[in-house]
Amino acid sequence: MIGKIDHVAIIVKDFEESLKFYNEILGFPIIKTWETLDSKEEPGVRLRIAYVGEEGSKIELMKFYQERGADIEKRVGLTHISILVNNIENTCKELKEKGIKVTMEPTSISEGLKIAFFKDPNGVYIELIEKKV
Repeated sequence: MIGKIDHVAIIVKDFEESLKFYNEILGFPIIKTWETLDSKEEPGVRLRIAYVGEEGSKIELMKFYQERGADIEKRVGLTHISILVNNIENTCKELKEKGIKVTMEPTSISEGLKIAFFKDPNGVYIELIEKKV
């Protein structure tokens, strides 16, 4: 059902400072960076993302920039833990059978990549990722 941890995501106060810290101070190589202009959850919000580390040991740095709408500047800290699974639909079914509420059903976000979300007892989001190569 559940595989290894894929990454841990952190919402940061200062994107450049955080990227420099994890890359130059801690020595995590930069895997990928990109920027989005909108999200389904918060239209009009720009988001910058960087992955640092290596496969099997990644940190996702996220910085939201408020352009309109929700008060997102106050969000800082751990946002979710991401876990790899072989079959996301079966995993979600098993979680539901155990009384867990899936907060985002399996969704294809790109070719060969599906995600879903649920929360742990403390309210921390757990992201399930199914990657097909």
